[in-house]
Amino acid sequence: NFLDELSKIIIKDKKSRIYPDLITFAFFIRKSNLNKLKNDYQSESNLRIGRGIIFHISPSNVPINFAYSMVAGLLSGNVNIVRVPTKKFEQTIIIASALKKLFKKFKFYRHRLCLISYSSSSNITSKLSSLCDVRVIWGGDDTINNIRKYQLPVRAFDVTFSDRYSFSVINADEYINEKD
Repeated sequence: NFLDELSKIIIKDKKSRIYPDLITFAFFIRKSNLNKLKNDYQSESNLRIGRGIIFHISPSNVPINFAYSMVAGLLSGNVNIVRVPTKKFEQTIIIASALKKLFKKFKFYRHRLCLISYSSSSNITSKLSSLCDVRVIWGGDDTINNIRKYQLPVRAFDVTFSDRYSFSVINADEYINEKD
């Protein structure tokens, strides 16, 4: 219900309409879509429970990435500290504003979700790393290696999303001549 309400607030916000990534996110977190996803995890063999405190470090160049990471953390039953991009993205502001509204109605989530923003500060990253049970690091290999310098509690672990490369080879002549 919390995420469905967030979706409705984002979709109704006129500023959201100029950001396709924000509208896509809002449709992703609709109750009907989440119920479809839930069906994939109905059996006990797929049942997962939260790990505890998740410290999400999102990339600074992707406005909505933090929100998907946040949703995964909430749906899996965790307390989430989410570092949003330090760049000022309107999408981040819209989501943060919508969450602030929802916290009045869904008081439970005020203690399960914290969005933070700070410039590269080893003190803050070090402190939050020392408190978390899982650290989710989105960024390049250099970013991941830099953050891994900060110690985690003994039973904690990192989930990382490092540099990736994709490519495709298409024979343009064949593609152009392809018929449905």
